[in-house]
Amino acid sequence: MVIDLQRGDIHPVPMELLELIERQRTNAIDIVVHDNERIGYGVINRQDHIDYILKTEVGTVVPIAFLRYRKAMSFEWDYPGKIVDGVIEVTASNIDFLNAMVSKLCDFGLRHLHFLIPDCTCIIIEKLLNSMDSTAINKYYATIATHIEREHVTKMFESDGRLGQVEIVSDFCEDGIVGMRRLFDHSPRRINMIVNVKHYCEGLRFNSAFNRRVWVSEVMRYSWGRPDGPGYESLEELIMNDTNEIAQIIKDKVDICKDCEFRRVCYDTRKPIVRSGGGWYHASECNYNPYICKWSDEEGYRTLAECGVVSNAEGFSIDHDRIAAINAELWGE
Repeated sequence: MVIDLQRGDIHPVPMELLELIERQRTNAIDIVVHDNERIGYGVINRQDHIDYILKTEVGTVVPIAFLRYRKAMSFEWDYPGKIVDGVIEVTASNIDFLNAMVSKLCDFGLRHLHFLIPDCTCIIIEKLLNSMDSTAINKYYATIATHIEREHVTKMFESDGRLGQVEIVSDFCEDGIVGMRRLFDHSPRRINMIVNVKHYCEGLRFNSAFNRRVWVSEVMRYSWGRPDGPGYESLEELIMNDTNEIAQIIKDKVDICKDCEFRRVCYDTRKPIVRSGGGWYHASECNYNPYICKWSDEEGYRTLAECGVVSNAEGFSIDHDRIAAINAELWGE
């Protein structure tokens, strides 16, 4: 059954489609069609599958060229583990303990992992790949600063099919791990919109960027969501003593975000800051302005300041008249 809680509708899943829907891990219509043809499903079943996905809104199906705007369906936010995502700061001083760290995280349910490596050498890459051999990770990513040629880095990493992406940010990260953290702490982009029912449901209850995500610092201290939270010497201590308060700061509580139509599906790693007089805000501006429905790279974009929106430690205010005038200019009466 697919139960639509918002509309109060119940949609039975036809038995002939159940296996297709359970197995579907992408919303690219090209891939869905190809996969179904490959395993011998007929044209009628294939079209029924797509029609059902669209009718019940359990997902979307789009041409593969649009995947950057519509990411794949995910069934993992409610995965029964205390941890789903992790970030590990990797240095020469902790690389020999990497296998033990990852294995411990996997014991608590870890599925996806991101490595931050401020001074990446061939030895570190080799040790990282060896450490990952015996782990249960589904997918991992790496953001690195290195002097190694890009082609050589790619060739070394391509031996592991679980690697999602390697991002080489520079030859040298002057501020070390602190600089790498700043790169990770970015304003949302289109690609950070995760459009599926599971992520939407998670966003109703949690800040999904920090929910069940563990950060392991370069000195191997564990914290929820971000490196600047309370750090513990062991993962067990973190889980037993910390309630992951940052994940409770849902988008409905944060200035600007609470007025945004993407707040349920946005993966925003910026830290929410509490205001002394009450309320939450972000120190940096988002790449999307919800008051005029424009991304920063689109024609007609205005900053929040240009729209008369103020959000800082002193307070939150909106100039509704100015926003109305700008929207009339951009979109017409």
